[in-house]
Amino acid sequence: MKTRIGFCLIVLTLSLPATAWAADSVEGERLARRVCSTCHSIATGQSPMAAAPPFASIARSRAFRIGGTSLFFKSHVIMPNFAFTNEQAEDVAAYLKVLARRRVR
Repeated sequence: MKTRIGFCLIVLTLSLPATAWAADSVEGERLARRVCSTCHSIATGQSPMAAAPPFASIARSRAFRIGGTSLFFKSHVIMPNFAFTNEQAEDVAAYLKVLARRRVR
């Protein structure tokens, strides 16, 4: 009986982060438009600030594929440091992954 309860608790614990903290690409796009669009092109086109790469370029970059959300917590030369929560960073990363899958025209 104790083994069955212990097993159920382990399964429940392991399943919670996946459901409770699932990244939301729609929320990531909203956050990107609110916070990042002053400098970066969020969907298509040239960025408002020439030195800021468009999100589509970031999405397909090797740096994003390797670094993922850690890029949001690193200091950049020109970019201001934002206080993203882990959940917000995951949401923006989910949006970038959507952009990476889109075809370039």
